[in-house]
Amino acid sequence: RGNPVAFGAVHLPALLALEGEHGARGLLKSAQVTQVAVEDPGILRDIDTPADL
Repeated sequence: RGNPVAFGAVHLPALLALEGEHGARGLLKSAQVTQVAVEDPGILRDIDTPADL
C-alpha cells in the first residue's frame, strides 16, 4: 500500500488497456506484489492530478 507504485514491463499491455476510475487496482490484486517498507507517511497520499500536490 502506498505511492509510487512500480510495475515491471511485463505489465505494460494490461496497464495500457485500463479504463475507468479504478486504475490498476485489479492488476495489483492479480499480480505478484513486492512491498518495500519506508518511513515516510507521504507514501499513503493519493495523488491523481497536479492539484493534489
